[in-house]
Amino acid sequence: LAPELRLDAAEEMYRLATAIEPAHALAWYNLADVFEERGALRSAADALARALEADPQFADAHFNRASCLMRLGRSAEARPHWQAYLKLDAASVW
Repeated sequence: LAPELRLDAAEEMYRLATAIEPAHALAWYNLADVFEERGALRSAADALARALEADPQFADAHFNRASCLMRLGRSAEARPHWQAYLKLDAASVW
């Protein structure tokens, strides 16, 4: 399949997963990846917020949300997510 068709299929499946289980943090995280791949940073940041509602200890979701927010020019909102990430994954190379 062409890359865009794969993204369409992935988005459909992750949306279905989040509709069935709204507290499925990994589904929200993966949906954010699809949005980010498409350059839809606001949607990615929103999906990552949902992932963090479901699992506030999800270090990678904090990292990716902070990154999206920075690229959206929302550095003040990104700061607590950078801090949370560093606290949750202090040994990270990042």
